[in-house]
Order: sequence, then structure tokens, then C-alpha cells
Amino acid sequence: MSLLGIVNLLKEAWLACAPLLFYDFDNKDKIMQRIKDTPLSRNTIKERILKLAGNVTDQQKIDINSAPFISLCLDESTDVTKSARLAVLRRKRHKGRINCDNIVANIFKGHRYLYGC
Repeated sequence: MSLLGIVNLLKEAWLACAPLLFYDFDNKDKIMQRIKDTPLSRNTIKERILKLAGNVTDQQKIDINSAPFISLCLDESTDVTKSARLAVLRRKRHKGRINCDNIVANIFKGHRYLYGC
């Protein structure tokens, strides 16, 4: 299935769930119409993905700056294809609870160890 086919499928699923997701919104009909009217060209999808990624990055920066302390954990492993994997985990206190988030997960194909990258 092509990227556009997957996106169309997701759009249809979103529209099917929209009445439940937005049932108590006053502007539910307007939201559903905007979903229907959203263009699905390759450039539009790319722009939206970049905006979402930027939003997530901004939220992470705000969380890190507002936390009284943070802990970073770096973990390296290799998968069955002998490619090195790096995971960066963050722990922080937020509203009295300790939260753990996966910040980065990279695969370094063709490298058995990260020091060779």
C-alpha cells in the first residue's frame, strides 16, 4: 500500500471515530468538515509531519526546563542484523510523579558498535 493509500485509510478511520472523539465539542461539525477538507498531497503530509515533530520537540523542551531534575539513560544494543541501536531515555518528576520517556531511538546500519560511527 502506498503512503497516500495509508493516509487515506487513516483519514477515513479518523472520520469514523470523530463523532466519539468530539461528541461534547460545540463545533464538532466544523471539526469534521475540516478533516474532510484536509488535502492529502505528499507536500501537505510532509509539512504536517514536520509541524507535529516541531511541536513534540517544543513540548519536550518545556518539560525538561520545568522539571526540578532530570535523568538521562543512554543504552546501546545490537539487533539481529548486527546493527547498533541507541536509545536515550529521560526520567523526570512531573506533578509529583516520575515519568520515563524515550527521547531518541536511532539505528546505525552497518555498524556493530557506536564508537565506530
